[in-house]
Amino acid sequence: MRFDKNKMILIGVAAVLTIVLAVLVIVALGKMDDLKISQPQETTAPTQPEVVEDLTVETPYGNLTFPGQWADHVLVERTEDPDLTIAFTAKLSDDKRHDLFDIRFGEAVDPAVGQVVSSEGVAVGVHVTVHPFNPDGSWAVKDSDMVSNMLECLDTVLAGLNMVPLGTPIPEISGEEMVIETPYCKLYFPVRWKEELRLTMDETDGYDLVFHAVIGKYDAVPIFAVNFGGTDAKGSSVCRLTTENDVPFDVRARTFELELEGWSMVDQSTIMAMQEDLNHLLTKLMAE
Repeated sequence: MRFDKNKMILIGVAAVLTIVLAVLVIVALGKMDDLKISQPQETTAPTQPEVVEDLTVETPYGNLTFPGQWADHVLVERTEDPDLTIAFTAKLSDDKRHDLFDIRFGEAVDPAVGQVVSSEGVAVGVHVTVHPFNPDGSWAVKDSDMVSNMLECLDTVLAGLNMVPLGTPIPEISGEEMVIETPYCKLYFPVRWKEELRLTMDETDGYDLVFHAVIGKYDAVPIFAVNFGGTDAKGSSVCRLTTENDVPFDVRARTFELELEGWSMVDQSTIMAMQEDLNHLLTKLMAE
């Protein structure tokens, strides 16, 4: 049998080309797979939660702030006869309503939950009435849950008032000084700190009067305290006084360590200057 040499060459070339073409196809497919793997997947940007502003009720004694998540579901009624009263009511489904709590500003006597200071420097009691909530089978679950959650907001609502316990002395303004009455004597503190000063009082061990500073956006910070007649009171004895029955007792003073991390330099300087004015108070006390 005779083989045609030219045909054999053509067959060989065709075979080689077929193999090369197959290799190229495999390589191309591999690159396409790589592209598919390396190609970034399309992502959907996360939906930003809607920011709802808090409901703020302004009063002469501070702001009452209801959390924003319930702002659309609360009604506020303001009356001033004879005392300023702010009433909060929940808006429920099917146009139903439920009274939550009332906050009244009046005479600073029990059963007030605390007292605030009016713009005239007068102590005003904060009285809170929480309305009964006893849901029965007729209540929708979502309404019952909503009222329960809204009632838990009471402390948040009251937080903007800067209340102090009943019986805490309210400074009176006299010239360049604030006059702070105690059962034992008067204390004098620079009037420049009128807006920043908050006082609390505790009679667990003697009569303990704590001075707090409210600077800028920060919460009240204790800066120093004066204790009258405490037996286990900390601090240094600054003088001795006598009771109405001529019984002597110590007056002690102590300062608190200030944790000011994150405070601006201006605010740090302000609160430290306020703390240093303990010296002014003690100088006046010892001169009495």
